[in-house]
Amino acid sequence: MASQVGVLVVGFLLTSGLGGLLGYVFQKRAWQHQYDTARRDEVLRQAISTFEELATLMDKRIYRMRRLWWAAQDMPGGAAAGERLKVARDGYNVVLFEWNDNLNRLLALVRTYFGRATRDRLELEILEEFVAIGRALEDYVGRVEDGRISEPQPSRVGHRLNHLAHRVYRLDIAMLGLIQDNRLGTKAPAPARSEHVAASERPVVQFGVQGGPVWEVQRLLARAGVGDVQIDGRFGPETEEAVKSFQLSRHLDADGVVGRRTWDTLRSEHVAASERPVVQRGVQGGRVSEVQRLLARAGVGDVQIDGRFGPETEEAVKSFQLSRHLDADGVVGRRTWDTLLGEA
Repeated sequence: MASQVGVLVVGFLLTSGLGGLLGYVFQKRAWQHQYDTARRDEVLRQAISTFEELATLMDKRIYRMRRLWWAAQDMPGGAAAGERLKVARDGYNVVLFEWNDNLNRLLALVRTYFGRATRDRLELEILEEFVAIGRALEDYVGRVEDGRISEPQPSRVGHRLNHLAHRVYRLDIAMLGLIQDNRLGTKAPAPARSEHVAASERPVVQFGVQGGPVWEVQRLLARAGVGDVQIDGRFGPETEEAVKSFQLSRHLDADGVVGRRTWDTLRSEHVAASERPVVQRGVQGGRVSEVQRLLARAGVGDVQIDGRFGPETEEAVKSFQLSRHLDADGVVGRRTWDTLLGEA
């Protein structure tokens, strides 16, 4: 009898202890689930709020920029047009103040809730273009107000605003996709390094842009002998005209914008001589076209730029070498490259 009571007591204690432990474990899991759910809902709420504020602010700035652009185009219309321009400028300034007051906070929120990839895309593709177009727009409006422009002139500002609006739309779609898929906070996608590096190494450089890429463009233009380019890191009217002149001389679209083809042409002409291959009779391709173009610029005969190193190109190289007191072997080696590029 005593042994049976003992067994019952032990069974009760074990059952009660195990039951209590299991109850604690399940309760803890329930609490954790409630916490995770509440946290996920809060992240979702903050992400939606951030998206709505950012999208609204970008749309407002694009619209105010367009209004200012339209008003500047109508400016030669007299006093009424001048008043419309003033109203449009005041409206743009109000949005610009709001933009500057909230920019860093919004960048931090986007980084927190949408990840670094979205934040980098916003800063590198969208915000920098806002700044560049803003400078171009203010320059144009200033020239209109000063009377330096007496009638509407073709400008890329309107086109760039349309392109920017499309970029903003695509960013909006991407952010809404992250919200819909719940890829927010710690689940947000990381940047694709190869794409980021490729984009940052060759940005589109045009009127209104400032900084390192503009310095490089101006340096390359100066070395190409295109006008008197001031190397100051600011892409203004003088740099734009120099780019157009360079593009015309290289049979590119003379739009004053340094895109992929203009970058390629600028850089291909100014790669260090040590990186250049020996070019001689029988060779074909881009390096031959480059040699032929440099020979033509040096005024050496009637050089056909066709990318084929034949007898005519060889004779032109020899003529160039003789005139520069080089070994006239018709082979474009290091010293001939250096001299052609003015690097000797």
